[in-house]
Amino acid sequence: NNLKLIKRLTISPSIMKATLSLSIPLLLVSAGNYVAFAEQVATTILLDVNPSIEITVNKIDEVIEVKALNEDAETVIEDMDFEGVDVEVAMHVIVGSMVRNGYIDEAKNAVLVTVENEDNAKQQELERVVTSEINDRLVVAGIAPIIFTQDAAVKKADIASVKAFAKEHDISLNKAAFIQKILKENKEL
Repeated sequence: NNLKLIKRLTISPSIMKATLSLSIPLLLVSAGNYVAFAEQVATTILLDVNPSIEITVNKIDEVIEVKALNEDAETVIEDMDFEGVDVEVAMHVIVGSMVRNGYIDEAKNAVLVTVENEDNAKQQELERVVTSEINDRLVVAGIAPIIFTQDAAVKKADIASVKAFAKEHDISLNKAAFIQKILKENKEL
């Protein structure tokens, strides 16, 4: 009786081949969609201390790329490969390298963070994660951090003016936007 049941449940080789031949393309399409999803930039994080570093992140908070925006940043990121690393881990390593290389210490303890994401809630969440990781890493190193954040819209508001100011003072666009914002808000400066 059990043998008859097993025979009825056995799948014929032709059905097995047909099922596999249909499953493989579906699996490949799914894998391709994941790769496209993982490589799509959802967030850009800019860190300015001098060095200036740009970190692009996908929708699941994995690093796509870390880019040095000046020579000092080259020293910080050296030949490290951050691709696929969680953004918190990347921040920990980058800030640690800034400390080791003398870019952040007790006297030079200010960090400017700009997080760009079209989803405001996601932008705020990542800003909190990034600033928290910077704070925690610096406190462990015995440094009392000063962390400034700015909305990416500030940088984009008057891009021509920001670019001219950055070029004139030989600073990053991020810092130039931050300084211009402070100058606009405080006319006495």
